[in-house]
Amino acid sequence: MARKTKEEAEKTRQLLLDCALTVFLRKGYSATTLNDIAEEANLTRGAVYWHFKNKVDVFSAVMDKAFDPIQGWSAIFLSGAETPCLC
Repeated sequence: MARKTKEEAEKTRQLLLDCALTVFLRKGYSATTLNDIAEEANLTRGAVYWHFKNKVDVFSAVMDKAFDPIQGWSAIFLSGAETPCLC
C-alpha cells in the first residue's frame, strides 16, 4: 500500500474527528470505543491509533476543533477591536 501524503493524512484525521463527534453524541463518551469511531469512518482501529493515542486524545481533539472558532471570536472581543454585526 502506498504511503499517504500529509494532505491525505490530515483529511483522514479530520474524518475521524467528525465521526468521533457523531459517535460521542450518539452513545456518550463512556459508551464510545475507538472501534466505534473507526467503524463510523469506515476505517480500521489501527487508523485511529495512527492519529490518536487513545480515546481521551480523540475527545480532546474533538473539543479543540469545536472550540477553535469560539476562541478566535473571544480573542477579537477581548482585544477591543471593532467587529462586524452578526445580525
